[in-house]
Amino acid sequence: MMVYGLTGLPGSGKSEVARIAREHGFPLIRMGGMVWEHVRELGLPLTPEIVGKMAQEAREKEGADIWAKNTIEHIRQLLEKESPKYLFIDGIRSMDEVDCFGKRFEDFRIVGIHSSPATRYQRIIARKRVDDTLSFKSFQERERRELSWGVAQVIALADIMIVNEGSLKELRERTQELLQ
Repeated sequence: MMVYGLTGLPGSGKSEVARIAREHGFPLIRMGGMVWEHVRELGLPLTPEIVGKMAQEAREKEGADIWAKNTIEHIRQLLEKESPKYLFIDGIRSMDEVDCFGKRFEDFRIVGIHSSPATRYQRIIARKRVDDTLSFKSFQERERRELSWGVAQVIALADIMIVNEGSLKELRERTQELLQ
């Protein structure tokens, strides 16, 4: 089984690549979903500030790879039920997470998705996801937080790079090439 770890800054297109993979029938585990689950268990609302704070606090208390370890447990449960050709992990943000997945999966590749800040901000404004920041200041704060976790290094060292400045059709074509 080939495991692809998707990385990129907020609004770069990770979720779109994941959606395309899912449309092709490949399983997807969203690392942000692990954080959302944690926030819900604490009875807190899914606001950008709370989600970011809980993600950071868990990293500080339990290690930079805590969300990767939680994700691996979900993957283990999935693999008890099925044996997919490909598996996608959405939202890798640190080299500690890359190392954690690399030790667990022999065929593990990082897919970096890159878009300019202006493009990403416009996408975030348009999608209005529950954990999205809508002010430009909040957008910049979220970026600084994720950059502090090491996402830039993960993107820079990606095995596959997708530059996503064009249309959804172009992104779909690049992703389908990956799936062949």
